Amino acid sequence: MHKLIFPQEVEVHYIIPAMRREFAYQMKKRGVEQKKIAQLLFVSEAAVSQYLSDKRATEVQFSDYIKAAIAKETPLLIAGASFKEAGNRIITIIREEKTTCKICLQVSEHKDESCRMCFDLPTLMNTQQLVHVK
Repeated sequence: MHKLIFPQEVEVHYIIPAMRREFAYQMKKRGVEQKKIAQLLFVSEAAVSQYLSDKRATEVQFSDYIKAAIAKETPLLIAGASFKEAGNRIITIIREEKTTCKICLQVSEHKDESCRMCFDLPTLMNTQQLVHVK
């Protein structure tokens, strides 16, 4: 477990790897070879293999809405769109859903109710709508 302070740390350690994993799943479903997936996601072929065999980035399971957004971006990525741009669009959706804050609540050692990153953290802390984090 990481000592997390900034939401960007949650994104780096949890969200971006999980997003890459979901993109890898979507590309594999569309018949894209692992070597090509690795090139498109800017990771090694070994990383893609681990994503697809559930040995890497399995801590976070996204909502169906986020998975659908990734599925929608996947054909564009395969056709040559920028992963950086596609990834940023997905991260924007993830932020809108407060996924970053939900993960932070589950993995952070210090639960700061005065945090206003989510604008309504006390309410979020009392909800059952938390993201699944192993």
